Amino acid sequence: MKKINIILYTFLSFILVTSCDKDFEELNVDPNNSTAVPAHLLLGGPQRIYANTMYSAGLGGDMGACWAQHWSKVQYNDEARYVPRRGSIDAIWRNMYTSVIAESSAMYDLAEAEGNTSLMGAALVMQAIGFQTLVDLYGPVPFTQAIDSDVLQPAYDDEAVVYEGIISLLDRASGLLNGSSTAIVASSDLFYGGNVSKWYKLANSLKFRALMRVSSTRSVNTELQALMGKMFTSNDDSAQVTYLAAAPDANPIWETIVDGNRAEYKINSVIVDVLTELNDPRLSVYAGVNASGDIVGKPSGFGAQTTLPNEGLGYTYANISPLGKFYLTPTLMV
Repeated sequence: MKKINIILYTFLSFILVTSCDKDFEELNVDPNNSTAVPAHLLLGGPQRIYANTMYSAGLGGDMGACWAQHWSKVQYNDEARYVPRRGSIDAIWRNMYTSVIAESSAMYDLAEAEGNTSLMGAALVMQAIGFQTLVDLYGPVPFTQAIDSDVLQPAYDDEAVVYEGIISLLDRASGLLNGSSTAIVASSDLFYGGNVSKWYKLANSLKFRALMRVSSTRSVNTELQALMGKMFTSNDDSAQVTYLAAAPDANPIWETIVDGNRAEYKINSVIVDVLTELNDPRLSVYAGVNASGDIVGKPSGFGAQTTLPNEGLGYTYANISPLGKFYLTPTLMV
């Protein structure tokens, strides 16, 4: 009996061993994780992250809008006093290189393998956008050795090299997009819904801007003239992201100030004074009213050395006007 049991056990074990590799590969493939990524799926990420970085309250607002004297803050005035926090500086740098430029470079390679010239052109445009943002903000930045996995410490190129590189990227993009017969999936394109002709205009309009940046160092007249009739003709051509009504896909300014309850963001006294003097009706769009029903601004960075709120200075949450409702709409296009 014992011998029969051993034979039976051996036989069953043989069946299990020989049958467990049947359809083995199919059983061990995760259906929820792709092994191949279509190129168009990499387009929306760089677009959204670029827009959210440049138009966020904490980056574009704390620095750009405050420095331009459009916004002010009741408190947390470091950036408004030209003392950006390291985290703010790093965030822009990291987002442009890793999420805009590197992702767009990967998209280009995938699109090239697919033979999609339109998407290749869009990928080059997104890289150019990322690099120009960086060189405009920081000056010398890595370009010729950037996003190379074999180079851990890429060299910093001076502005002239970077701008010429951007112009070259946009030349290539324009050539790929002009008359391209391949398509961009509409649902993946947050700027233009797959409209290739508008990508062509964007490439040429960005090239015009880059040429103006170097116009003091070399003649660009011929190149500028060559772009006439190939650029934006109205606001309908603008590269904009249409946001949804709720976080995390809403207008990033709304997400911070309204949804995030960060009421320290206010209107600046300079823009209030200028528009008031000009009797400009846009003031009521740029600014809301304070607790007394008036439009009152605050100078950028003022009050950082005082305890806030400070009724004596008049720069309090209640006394200073907020941004206008137009800019605090969750679905605002930027």
